[in-house]
Amino acid sequence: SDSVDNALYEIQEMFHNNIRRTAQSQFKLSDLFKRQVFEEAFKVEKNISITDIDYKAELSNLDIRQKSLNDVVQNLDVKDLMTRFSSYFNGMKDVLNILTQTSGLKEDRTPNPAYYNALLEWMINRSQLDKIDKIIKYAEAYANNIQNLKAPINRFTNSVNLFFKESGKEIEVDERGEIKIRFKNNQKNNSIFDLSSGEKQLILLFAHIVFFKPSRDTYIAIIDEPELSLHISWQEIFIDALLQASPETQFIIATHAPAILAKPERKEMCEDLTKFQKWE
Repeated sequence: SDSVDNALYEIQEMFHNNIRRTAQSQFKLSDLFKRQVFEEAFKVEKNISITDIDYKAELSNLDIRQKSLNDVVQNLDVKDLMTRFSSYFNGMKDVLNILTQTSGLKEDRTPNPAYYNALLEWMINRSQLDKIDKIIKYAEAYANNIQNLKAPINRFTNSVNLFFKESGKEIEVDERGEIKIRFKNNQKNNSIFDLSSGEKQLILLFAHIVFFKPSRDTYIAIIDEPELSLHISWQEIFIDALLQASPETQFIIATHAPAILAKPERKEMCEDLTKFQKWE
């Protein structure tokens, strides 16, 4: 109907605005991250000590650092840097292996050049490892913030696709915020206005659940007889989709459809209202 399509136009415009706001926020976060990394590169390390260093522990921590850095690099989608990082960490492992496996003195009690060369290289690079630790923290915070910015659209598409996968369709949102329908056996994208009435209602419902919230952490949503526009198989996954779309929301649902409950354990959260009905 025209009213449903008009509501879809409003939802589409809302997605466009969300993508624009997300891009602006992402630019600010990116600028902050770059500034943090740049400032860290020029910090002067003080009170550096080379005594009482457990080189075996440092060698073990090196593997942890490398894994953390690789995880961050993958999240930031700059995988081409992993080869450079790998070369750096391999060099540091060679240094620490020398320090853990050799002595400062040879058998004839003369200085061991290999040990002291490794010690010098360790002293030069040790502060760099501390900087790497801090950069990892900055990068993890940046990646988490970016993920939070994208979370609403991801929750929307994931919840709606629980219903659409049965018919071989998939909803996606492109980089401009355009909502598109893709058929798994067809590369062509379709418009949301080509969907059935029930599918359009789903998009409207879940868009409102994900995006139209008060500015507080939790809120209550009341839904009356959702089964009226849901196929039986959709009724069975309806609550799962709601919780995926907005896990922090308390949902109050009035229904006549047992399939809405689906999972037996949810019956404990239900109240049979017929027992409050007065019969004449």
